[in-house]
Amino acid sequence: MKILESFWFTNRDGCIGIVVIEEDVTGDRKAYIGPASGVDEKADTEHILAWGNKFSLGTAGRILYHLEIKRPVTRKGFGIPTNSLCR
Repeated sequence: MKILESFWFTNRDGCIGIVVIEEDVTGDRKAYIGPASGVDEKADTEHILAWGNKFSLGTAGRILYHLEIKRPVTRKGFGIPTNSLCR
């Protein structure tokens, strides 16, 4: 397995990591999330890969959905006119 990226979140209670990997044989990418000591990155990464929970693409997508900027809906008749009569 190849480690593609690690993300670390630290607060006063400890550290949480997300580790993204790519499987050697299948090429599938997976992510795992779990608590870490915050002292040794390599040991923390190995701990999360061994004992962490899968962090699914669906979960990541739901988080992104709630973080996206909501754009106002443009209604017909409002905004910039587009027909040829309005030049």
